[in-house]
Amino acid sequence: NWGNALESLASKKSGEESEDLYAQAFGKYELATKYKPDDHEAYNNWGSALCELA
Repeated sequence: NWGNALESLASKKSGEESEDLYAQAFGKYELATKYKPDDHEAYNNWGSALCELA
């Protein structure tokens, strides 16, 4: 999905570029959970991305 693709790119970059890509990925995960609030995979992917950024 789009969020995962952005997360993958973010993990290969550094600095502000990486942070911007993570922010975009978080936005996609947020949209996914709004449209399908019971989609556990979107929440899991969002959490994984947050852990990578931390």
